[in-house]
Amino acid sequence: MNALSQSERLNRQIVDTALDAFVGMDAEGTIIDWNPQAEVIFGWKPEEALGQTLSDTIIPERFRDAHVAGLKRFLETGEGSVIQRRLELIALHKSGHEFPVEVTISPIRDAESCIFSAFVHDITNRKQAEKELRESKEAAESANQAKSDFLANMSHEIRTPMNAVIGMTELVLDTELTQSQNEYLGMVRDSADSLLSLINDILDFSKIEAGKLQLDSAVFSIRDTLGDTLRSLSVRAHREELELACHIDPAVPDALVGDPSRLRQVVVNLVGNAIKFTQRGEVIVHVEVDQKDDQSALLHFAVADMGIGIAREKLKSVFQAFEQADTSTTRQYGGTGLGLTICSRLTRLMQGDDLG
Repeated sequence: MNALSQSERLNRQIVDTALDAFVGMDAEGTIIDWNPQAEVIFGWKPEEALGQTLSDTIIPERFRDAHVAGLKRFLETGEGSVIQRRLELIALHKSGHEFPVEVTISPIRDAESCIFSAFVHDITNRKQAEKELRESKEAAESANQAKSDFLANMSHEIRTPMNAVIGMTELVLDTELTQSQNEYLGMVRDSADSLLSLINDILDFSKIEAGKLQLDSAVFSIRDTLGDTLRSLSVRAHREELELACHIDPAVPDALVGDPSRLRQVVVNLVGNAIKFTQRGEVIVHVEVDQKDDQSALLHFAVADMGIGIAREKLKSVFQAFEQADTSTTRQYGGTGLGLTICSRLTRLMQGDDLG
């Protein structure tokens, strides 16, 4: 008996010193155990709580009928939706205010009766922290969305004066100029072209981020589209003394439905990068059929060059916004680090696989 008494005292001490509230309830729904932490959490002293029904003390009124029905169902069938589970529920304080709790309920049966033990943890602080974190995240996302929306809506206003600068510079260059004037205006034109390219990248990226970039759908010839695109790039390739070629597999269907301008944008960016980073040799565009049926075709585009290459461990990062394989390339070759990101996003919008 001494060993049994000592064990009971130890168990009582464990329950009374627990950091969570411990509540015991009999099969009638009456409170039969109430540790000191239960008084702290719910506001009821043990002599006030013991003998009362659970539904009249710590369960909000709107949940009481469900509690009584659930208790009855468990006693009759042995099934209960809240038994032996960790649940987040709403509890009622003696003062009348409600607060969130985490509860685990375990039944203890013997030959004659069934009692229920519940450990209850007040999660008010955790819920408040989660709410503040969620609100901060939503505020940051809202601010980012507002920024993207602003840039997307300002695209026309930003591009228009830049096009005017370039156009007027071209007109002046067609007039009689001294050698110095021609050189200076040429520098203005090249700088304006570079700035417009940067602006276009930033605005396109902002449109994509804001979800405002829409794809057109038109019938076009893949061979004519690529031919025109590569012809526009051939001048750059020739200036760098590079050979630019294109190989389209005969199995590739010529008539397609899609957005040729966005396809052209991807090809221009990839081939333009290949030309920029290749000092000698050739740049070749390959187009093959990856999958095809009567209604659709998935084409595989590959751009091969003899340039500086990309380290294998950098292949993923170069398709992330504002990233480049080597930061020294920014100083030597220029660029925002957005071009490949835009290409990757456009490819996904056109239901293609990720680049790289």
